[in-house]
Amino acid sequence: MKTLYYFFCITLLFSCANNDQNQVRQEAENFADSVLLIANYPKEIIGDWVANSIKIDIKSDSATQVYVAKGEFETKLNHKPMQTTFLPNNTYQIDYLNLQDSIFEKRRGVWNIFGDTLLLIEDDATYKYAIKMRHNHLQYQAQLDWDNDTEVDDTYTQIDQKVIKND
Repeated sequence: MKTLYYFFCITLLFSCANNDQNQVRQEAENFADSVLLIANYPKEIIGDWVANSIKIDIKSDSATQVYVAKGEFETKLNHKPMQTTFLPNNTYQIDYLNLQDSIFEKRRGVWNIFGDTLLLIEDDATYKYAIKMRHNHLQYQAQLDWDNDTEVDDTYTQIDQKVIKND
C-alpha cells in the first residue's frame, strides 16, 4: 500500500510540474507572438490605409467624448475618411478629401516605428502614437491637448483599415 501511495504522490508531482511547464511554455509562446507582431509592424504598415473611426476622450470639467464611426465622416466632419499611404522608403502621405473627392489638405513626412510607437515627422510637427495592428487594422493612440486648455490630457484614438488590392 505504501508503494502505491508513493507512486501516486510522485505521479501527482510530475503531473503538476508538467502543467506548470505547459503554462510557462504557453506564456512564452504568447509573448513571442506579440514580439513577432511588433517586429513586423514596419513591414505590415507599408501600403494604403483608410480611416475607419476616430474617438477623442476630452478630459475637462465635464468629460466629453467625440466619436466618428465608419460611414459618419461625411456627416460629422464634412469630408471623406482620411487616406494614408506608408511607403517602403519611410515616407508617408495623408490625403483629406472633400465630399466631391478633391484633396483639400495633404500632409507629408517621414515615418518610423520603434517597438509599438509610430513617429510621423513633418516639417513643422512631430506626432507620436502608440500603435497596435491586428487583422489589417491599425490603431493609433496619443495624448494631446484637443480642447486647447493647455493640458495634454485628451486621448485621441484612430483606427484605419488597410486597403487590400486585388491584382
